[in-house]
Amino acid sequence: MMIYKILTAILETGTWPNDGGLNNQESFWIDLVATFGPLRRSLEFHERFNLVAKSIAGDKKQNSRIPQVRKR
Repeated sequence: MMIYKILTAILETGTWPNDGGLNNQESFWIDLVATFGPLRRSLEFHERFNLVAKSIAGDKKQNSRIPQVRKR
């Protein structure tokens, strides 16, 4: 759990665990961030997508207030 919090902090703040820049970090942190970053972005995207999809599907079930385009 602590590694997750550290990786999240690195991504959100851009601050690495050790002083200095990228070259001064342990290689395992660089590898972890390189793997964790895209995975986290993907999970966040899918969470938001599902939330929007569910709200749209829910609106359609409840006579949506979203105007429907009529076919001519």
